[in-house]
Amino acid sequence: MSAPFSLQAETVKDLRYGVALYHFYQEDYFNALLELISAQQLQALPNHQTNAELLKGGISLSYGLDKQAEAIFSRLLSAKPAHADTIVLDEQQKNKAWFYLGKLVYQQGDYPRAIKLLDYISQQKTSGFFTRDQPSSLQIQAQYLQATMLLAQGDVAQSRQTMLAVPELSIYWPYYYFNLGSAYAAQQQWSKASEAFEQAQRLMLGHEGEQALRDKANTAAGYAYMAQQNYPKAVVAFRRVSLNSLVVDKALLGYGLAESERENYQQALAPWQALRKQSLLLPAVQEVMLALPYAYEQLGGLTEALQEYQQAAQSYQQEINKLSEAITLFSEQPLGQLFSLTGLNQSWLSKRELPPIDNNTIYITHLIAKHSFQAKLRDYYDLTVLQKNVLEMSARHENLLAVDNEQQHYWQQLTEGGQLRKYQNQYQQLLQLRKTLAEKLQQAEAADPARSLAQGDDFELWRRVDQAYGRIAQLSQQGQNLNTEQALLSRYEDILLWRSEERYADNHWQLNKAIAALDTHLAVTQNTIEHLQAAVNGKSQSLFQFRLQQLQQRLVQQHVQIDKQLAKTSETIRISAINELTQQKQQLQKYLARATLAVARLYDLGSYQQASQPAAQQSGVGDE
Repeated sequence: MSAPFSLQAETVKDLRYGVALYHFYQEDYFNALLELISAQQLQALPNHQTNAELLKGGISLSYGLDKQAEAIFSRLLSAKPAHADTIVLDEQQKNKAWFYLGKLVYQQGDYPRAIKLLDYISQQKTSGFFTRDQPSSLQIQAQYLQATMLLAQGDVAQSRQTMLAVPELSIYWPYYYFNLGSAYAAQQQWSKASEAFEQAQRLMLGHEGEQALRDKANTAAGYAYMAQQNYPKAVVAFRRVSLNSLVVDKALLGYGLAESERENYQQALAPWQALRKQSLLLPAVQEVMLALPYAYEQLGGLTEALQEYQQAAQSYQQEINKLSEAITLFSEQPLGQLFSLTGLNQSWLSKRELPPIDNNTIYITHLIAKHSFQAKLRDYYDLTVLQKNVLEMSARHENLLAVDNEQQHYWQQLTEGGQLRKYQNQYQQLLQLRKTLAEKLQQAEAADPARSLAQGDDFELWRRVDQAYGRIAQLSQQGQNLNTEQALLSRYEDILLWRSEERYADNHWQLNKAIAALDTHLAVTQNTIEHLQAAVNGKSQSLFQFRLQQLQQRLVQQHVQIDKQLAKTSETIRISAINELTQQKQQLQKYLARATLAVARLYDLGSYQQASQPAAQQSGVGDE
């Protein structure tokens, strides 16, 4: 499927724009739109602002968001180059935007405004190796649309003048003449209508693969000739329709009617018998089932006529029963199942000529073919897709809420679980240890440096020396003579002092190193405490809680609005379908009544003939 709105090929320079394009070409328009909006909010599209806006407009068109698309295009088209930070379109982009905006308004039925918008498309010429300069394809389409709208407004002269800008070999010319013939037919100007239809089918001879329009033109020309009572030309027009055409039923019916009007009932039988083999769902087949026995009557085949009328009555009754079942079905079943919309991808949004048909909707193909009914179906489908997307958004909201709650639980653990207090206590312990070491170093430098800074074994030996002096003092007071021991202890003290002085420099360095390490650890711990404190203070209340609450409220409101609109649209479609089925049923009931009366009439005629025959015979015997 071609995308409803395409962009010129370019190198993707912004990641988020590339993601949006991926979703867009996957026909996932909803996520493409979400990606574009979020990227613009984050200012993540510095290199693709223009095409991002055009892409949003195209997606809006795909979803039928007429006002949104019109607002986007109007804003882009009114941008002035004087503003440095304003998105400005080049000439080709402007033409594309004007065309889609004009086409949008055309679909809305505002023909005067659509014609004016399409006038803004600038004149651009294109040429090739084997073609001369001619208008661009976009401009040609715009001219054709304008001519078509002028025809709809009844301005044939201006419409013809507008079409002069379209190249004479363009495919749009036969379509234009077909529309012109339809306009004349609506005004009951049958001679002009038949001329236009003939011109359309002649032009189609030069275009392969366009047999459908040619068949429609020939069929329409045939009925226009019949309105003029020009039955020979009508027969010629009907016979030009191919047997595999979508309008062959109408052509076969008209062919037979034209011969019947000339009282060539034998010639009328062949197309009508061929038409009778087709589906009774076709209005032409419903009508021919009464026309065929009428032709037999005119040819004197009363038995064949009676059989045909009886078979027609039986077929009408069977179809009426099916329509009654279909009406019940459309009254009770979910709409999505009736129209096979379940699982339908969004590409159908741009395929207006391919409505969803299945066994449930086969009776209302004529209704589905109408643009207004298709618009209702597209609205219903868009609403179901939107409902699904809102449900997915609700699931995402639940996930975000769970993440936010988990984060709040984590911060609560930091404050109430004692982790912050643990770091604060650790800091105080380190601070006290640092203070102790600093005091020790200060005392050593002021009093007895070597002994004060003794480490390891030296520190333990100094402790024992002090204990020994204390013990000698106690024993001396008790009258013991410990001079020898005291002399030995004094000599050991001198040796220990000498060794401590030898190790003083290293011990002093080790102590300063320990203090420096404590300072580093204290700084790290202090920094951790400050960050945790700031985080706890900032996260004491969720930063996203208010936004998540607002999102939840919007989602609830959208759920209600979508459900309400979906129910309203569903009911409108359901009523339209039931009305169409009811009208078909009523028409078949009329055909059934005519067939039943014809059967009764033929029975009466046969009874009369049987009753009158013996009397004639008796009269003949008496005369003899």
